[in-house]
Amino acid sequence: MIYKDIISTENLLNSWSEFVRGKKNKKDDVDIVSLVKEGNPEATDHKCPYCSVVHEFKASRARKCPDCSKKMIVRQGLFITEDQAKKLEKKI
Repeated sequence: MIYKDIISTENLLNSWSEFVRGKKNKKDDVDIVSLVKEGNPEATDHKCPYCSVVHEFKASRARKCPDCSKKMIVRQGLFITEDQAKKLEKKI
């Protein structure tokens, strides 16, 4: 079998259809937002998880807090601490 036969449009569509049939009416195994909120109930998309200063920017990428200079990690659009991110990764 050659690469073109394996990665054909038809095979990709068949694989996708099979995945969708198996996924129908099933929830994802892990609800990450719930896990984030469990580790930090006050996690938001604007507030530093270390110093609690509310910022104008939203959580879209990891960055240092302009006020306390600690690294804020983003998971599911919420700022969390590096320790919380490590604990979350172990749960997943």
